[in-house]
Amino acid sequence: MADRRDLNSRPTLVDVARSAGVSPMTASRVLRGEQTVQATAREAVHAAVARLGYIPNQIAGSLRSSRSGIISVIVPTLTGSVFAETIRGISDTLNEFDYQLMIGESSYDIEREEKVIAALIQRRPDGIIIAGVKHTVRARSLLQSAGIPIAEIWDQTTHPIDSVVGFSNYSAAYDITKALFEKGYRSFALATGPVVPGNRAGERTKGYEAALRDHGLSPGPSIVVPYYHFLDRSLEGGNVVADFLAQNPSVDCLFCTNELIAIGAVVVSGRRGKRVPQDVAIAGFGDVEATSIITPALTTVRIRGYEMGQRAAGILARRLSGETAEPEIIDVGYEIVWRDSA
Repeated sequence: MADRRDLNSRPTLVDVARSAGVSPMTASRVLRGEQTVQATAREAVHAAVARLGYIPNQIAGSLRSSRSGIISVIVPTLTGSVFAETIRGISDTLNEFDYQLMIGESSYDIEREEKVIAALIQRRPDGIIIAGVKHTVRARSLLQSAGIPIAEIWDQTTHPIDSVVGFSNYSAAYDITKALFEKGYRSFALATGPVVPGNRAGERTKGYEAALRDHGLSPGPSIVVPYYHFLDRSLEGGNVVADFLAQNPSVDCLFCTNELIAIGAVVVSGRRGKRVPQDVAIAGFGDVEATSIITPALTTVRIRGYEMGQRAAGILARRLSGETAEPEIIDVGYEIVWRDSA
């Protein structure tokens, strides 16, 4: 009969050393990658690791080395694909440097974000990548005093905590509104998620309103849409927008500060018999996958999400390797994508 094994026990470094016929010190040196250990001993240790299923204690190792091998990433939501490309860019880059991701979700709430930051810092990450540049006073203090490289993404600021990789939400909204004006639209309306001073929706709203004022127009009617960051509930938001447009029949162009609002608006408007763009043009912000497959396909601002993740991760990797000690400020820009909705 095979020996019964305690399912709560794990093989230890001592077990590996005993199985390999070496001292625990030698086994530890092999697992740290030291090449001065004899080849036969290295082979024996690696064979014992595979045989026993040994997994090094990363927490204990981090206490000795001051490195955990973990990069924390904080994004507003994991629902839908808005931030998926950014996380993929981070992951693809960090995999090359053997870092693992620990992801936290702030739910578009800076108070919740503060709690997530505090919890993740306790887990000793080697660096933090965080979406946005608007934080509570305490959250900003926690990040500044963490003693690790920080990269804020998806926005730009004149007061970065450390490094920043993003784009100007204000300028992007300004430019697409200006371009829509130049296409001949004159009666504008705005659909947005809840606006908090300094958040991305707020910056996009400010850019939209400034473009209209600079071209002699008033901002026009606007609506705050619930369910603005849930793809599976975008049709509920679309119904809210469709009701709003029915109450404002003179509107000939609707700018949505969030892509999911725009998708819902296009789909529900079509179902209700309102032609897009003949009756009302609709433009969005983000260019998630669904924008090119709905009918009509959505005119929007394309965000370079993958590149932001890739470049932010590259900054942290260079800082942690000692290649550079200086923070970096990178503007990845944006692109207006013209499709059939406007």
